[in-house]
Amino acid sequence: LGSVQIVCVEHLLSAFHAYGIDNAAVKVNKEVPILDGSSAPLCAFLDELGIEEQDAPKKAVYIDRPVEYADPKDPTRTIRAEPCAQLELEYFLELPPAYGHQSFRVALPTNPAERARVYAAELAPARTFGFLAELKALQAGGLGQGGNLENFLLLDEGRVLNTSFRLENELARHKLLDL
Repeated sequence: LGSVQIVCVEHLLSAFHAYGIDNAAVKVNKEVPILDGSSAPLCAFLDELGIEEQDAPKKAVYIDRPVEYADPKDPTRTIRAEPCAQLELEYFLELPPAYGHQSFRVALPTNPAERARVYAAELAPARTFGFLAELKALQAGGLGQGGNLENFLLLDEGRVLNTSFRLENELARHKLLDL
C-alpha cells in the first residue's frame, strides 16, 4: 500500500475537534480542499450531515502540566498549553507595522453541541491569509496550490487586496482555527 502524505488538514481537523468527531473516514487526493479558506463550509456540512455516536471508548490527550515551545529561530515566539477544565484558546499575532497586532481569546464549552456552536460562530468563518510578497515562494514550495483570490485573504501594504474582513481580528482567529 505504501505511504501517503496528505497536506492542509488543519481546517478539517479543527472542525472535527470542535464537533467532537474522533473517528471518520475522509477521502481526499493529497490535499484537503481549501473551500472558502475557512472551516465554515465544513461546519455547515457537519451540521447538515449529523454526527453518529459510537459505542466505543474515546482516546483523549490531557494536559496535566504546563508545556511551552519556543521557536529556536526566535525565542520570543512561543506557544504554551496549561491544564484547564475546558479548552480556552488565546492568540496574539504580531503583524508587520502596517497591520498592527491582533489578538483573540475564546473558551470552547465542554458540552459538544455548545462547543460546535461557539466554534462555528467565532472561529470557523476566519479565512486563510498570506502576504503578497510571500505568495510566489509558497507556491514554488508546493503550498497553497488550491488558493485563489476567492478563498484567501491577500495582504499587502497594510490592507487586504482582494476582499474585506468577515470578522474583527480575523487573522488571529484563523491562527486559533489552525491551532
